[in-house]
Amino acid sequence: MRSRVRACHYVVTTALVAGLGVVLAPIASAVPNSVVLSSFDSGPVGVAGTVTFTPPGGTSYLVLTVGIPLSEYTTSGLSGGCASGGITAAINGTPIQVSCSTYPPGGGFSRIEIYNYWSSGPVSTSDVITMTWADSFVTRTGAASGSAFEVAASIGTPVYVSVTPTLAGSPSSSSESSSAPDMTTWHQSISRAASEAACPTGYTPSWAQWPNGHQGGWVCNREVFAFQPESGM
Repeated sequence: MRSRVRACHYVVTTALVAGLGVVLAPIASAVPNSVVLSSFDSGPVGVAGTVTFTPPGGTSYLVLTVGIPLSEYTTSGLSGGCASGGITAAINGTPIQVSCSTYPPGGGFSRIEIYNYWSSGPVSTSDVITMTWADSFVTRTGAASGSAFEVAASIGTPVYVSVTPTLAGSPSSSSESSSAPDMTTWHQSISRAASEAACPTGYTPSWAQWPNGHQGGWVCNREVFAFQPESGM
């Protein structure tokens, strides 16, 4: 079995807007080794999340296992693969196709693994891996107590990092000073009908796996700030 990486982080949602598929994913400027959740409300409540993680050691391909604490959360199955959990991934802000697997609970955690051994190429200690899931995949079962998630990114024996989750938008969700602007950047993608279809101003043409029921299709991409920087930045 492939080595595992456990991680959990910020909230990412997949939305459909006026018939256009819109996918947002946070990219490399997010704080590494963090877990950011959409809500700390008492459950039962769906909780979206984003994991941002820099591997402590290089790997020959992308692999990430997320350890989600059973003391506070349950997870749904992935009968439809990554899409059924609203799971996305990126390396240094560039979205990448991944496969997803779940493993039987153990050691106080349920586990979700994402991986791409066919096209990701090596992942180094300077790379930032981002994984997101929708609130339909993870449910908080009671009051939040801030139980730590486990994160690892290694092939072979996993090296786990304990990460305390933070709430999306809170000052503590950044390792920077609270006076520093939040420069988290998101990747935005909208579908287009054909390869020759023009993209709106500010977008660049591309192709992605998510359109057409994850069968793939033509898209337009851009990067936007998750939170508008202060003037002068």
